[in-house]
Amino acid sequence: MDTIKNLIQKIPKEVSHVTSTLEGAGFEAYLVGDVFEDLLMEREPKDWDIATNAKPEQIIGLFEKTVYEMSLEQWPWVPACAGRCYS
Repeated sequence: MDTIKNLIQKIPKEVSHVTSTLEGAGFEAYLVGDVFEDLLMEREPKDWDIATNAKPEQIIGLFEKTVYEMSLEQWPWVPACAGRCYS
């Protein structure tokens, strides 16, 4: 249990803002990807991936700074910025 609490404390407030905003709007939001390995290995995560059941149009409506991109090589993704955004 302490490991989980320690991991949660390492989540930046900007990431928590995105997940809280999605959940507050009735959507599911989960941290996914390599972030857990990075945190467990005490490395700084390069990025924070969030999986949600919200559609891109719904995400855009929730956040002031968003960009919607879609290509045949990748799933649709919408970077939602809370605070600073990096490209």
